[in-house]
Amino acid sequence: MSHNKVSLAGMVGSVPKTLTIKEDIPYTSFDLFTDGSYQNRAGKEVGYHERHRIICVGTLDTFARSVKMGAHLVVEGELRSHRETLDLNHRADIQITFQVWEVVATSIQPDVNDHGARQEGATAAALIARYYWPD
Repeated sequence: MSHNKVSLAGMVGSVPKTLTIKEDIPYTSFDLFTDGSYQNRAGKEVGYHERHRIICVGTLDTFARSVKMGAHLVVEGELRSHRETLDLNHRADIQITFQVWEVVATSIQPDVNDHGARQEGATAAALIARYYWPD
């Protein structure tokens, strides 16, 4: 048995952007920043920050449009990947293709550990069956 489930708690680090994909399906994305630390070989604690792209469709798309930058949220969802191609035609015919990892949200809640969290959460099933990225 296998499953694909991600749970992240962090701070919204970008203004939500709403776009559409094929078949005029709207989605909203924003960045969620998490942090952590580890001990290096010398025993010194080293901190790091990670940026995660969160994709919201269906009912969560509507909710995500109201998310404020700096809000502390808990996001649950599924990890998805796709390839993106970057054209560098302004200097030469060069294309760079790279893998992008995203979390397709199935639930967004305020972080209860953040006493300043004032946004109400939303939980809804994402439209995974109709969600896809063009090749």
